[in-house]
Amino acid sequence: MYEILDNTEQDLGPLLDLVHKFVPYAQKFLKYKKPVQIEFISDSENAKRLLGRTAFYDPEQFKIAVYTDGRHAKDILRSLSHELVHHAQNCRGEFDKPHTTGEGYIKKDPHMQNMEGEAYLLGNGFIIRFFEEYIKENGIMAEMKVKISHKKSPQVLEEGKSLESGLEEELDGLIETLEESLAPETVEAYKIRRKQIVADRLIDRWIKK
Repeated sequence: MYEILDNTEQDLGPLLDLVHKFVPYAQKFLKYKKPVQIEFISDSENAKRLLGRTAFYDPEQFKIAVYTDGRHAKDILRSLSHELVHHAQNCRGEFDKPHTTGEGYIKKDPHMQNMEGEAYLLGNGFIIRFFEEYIKENGIMAEMKVKISHKKSPQVLEEGKSLESGLEEELDGLIETLEESLAPETVEAYKIRRKQIVADRLIDRWIKK
């Protein structure tokens, strides 16, 4: 039900592993039934702009394009999720209704305002948050960490071990500080999240390698 094209200048392997888990999850959430093409693209000039483009959807081609340069993995997922909502809208005929897509359309067209509102609420909001809870509850991040390690050179893996050790020391220091000012149950909850925080940061670092 989907095709991914990697036309970037980066190693998106770990990100793509996550995307292959995310897209079926989003499809189940949004209940669209038509296939979608997802293209990841590099544009260094766009990345330099403070308000550069992050992604767009072509309703005629059923295609999403997502810019990747200089972006956090979760931010890329938010953009993809937003555009998948537009794909779902397209599948249910929302783009067949009269609408405007020219400059300043968001201030002029009530129909597009509603469509963008849904894309921000669901795409940038609920779908990502629910998916994040889903992968944490099912231990998928830990599984991906092992999977990623098999793809990396010994030098990068050694760097990863050093980074992991440094992050754990940093978090241990933070936990000691928290113990002085927060309730014991709050500190305990943070300790439980410690390993996940380290895994999240390592995965983000490896995505950029």
